[in-house]
Amino acid sequence: MFGKLWLQAALLGLLTPVLLAAAPLTPVSGRVIKAPLNVRAGAGAGYTVVGQLAMNNPVAITAANREWPEIRPPENTAVWVLEKFVRNNRFTVNVNLRSGPGIGYESLGTGRAGMPATTVGQATPSGWIMIQPYYWMRVYVGRGAIAADDAELARLPKLPAERRPLPQKELTKLEGNFTQPGKEVRITGYLYAVEAGKSVATHVLYRENGAQLQPEVFVVTCGVDLSKLNEKKVQLSGTQYPVANWELPVIIVSRAQAAQ
Repeated sequence: MFGKLWLQAALLGLLTPVLLAAAPLTPVSGRVIKAPLNVRAGAGAGYTVVGQLAMNNPVAITAANREWPEIRPPENTAVWVLEKFVRNNRFTVNVNLRSGPGIGYESLGTGRAGMPATTVGQATPSGWIMIQPYYWMRVYVGRGAIAADDAELARLPKLPAERRPLPQKELTKLEGNFTQPGKEVRITGYLYAVEAGKSVATHVLYRENGAQLQPEVFVVTCGVDLSKLNEKKVQLSGTQYPVANWELPVIIVSRAQAAQ
């Protein structure tokens, strides 16, 4: 009997710290004292506004920061996904949850295939739609605009030193002019750089038309390195969009390689 009790106590002693470590901390309650209060996608004024709070609205603070505490997202938080990835109120694939209707906006987290997703309103012309936020998402407010107990805040985890990438404002501006949902394409042609700084598009792809080259599509790289492919025949894979008042469509490149 004693041996059995000792073993149970030993196992409990080993397991208890693990269970406690896995248990989430209870958020600290606060309230808004300066309104309207912008809720942002990152810890800083340069991030996208994803919602607003009114005077005396409650906030649930989940991580501490002297200037930009992390809170649970309010119900009106704007979260965007491509509508084509939502069927029967569930994600069909893993998706980035964005702070705005385009890939130039900050990622607020990942929606996993099969996860419930409740859409809100109508899709944009480019095919993005809002969904209701998830409690585990991280959004931020200015510390001076909320009242909360400092001693309680001290027990919360500190915000990590690394920050989310800022939104790509030139790209989000371009995405706001897309007139239709994108289509996945794979096109081959000759790649030539445009003058630096003139546009978010870095290159133009030309297709052979008899003995001449004809401009086919503007190219937006989004992190794909095209430096070694300039002035060469290439194959580009990505999503193509028509753009209001542009002579050519745009391809947002996901993959590029030399072509024969």
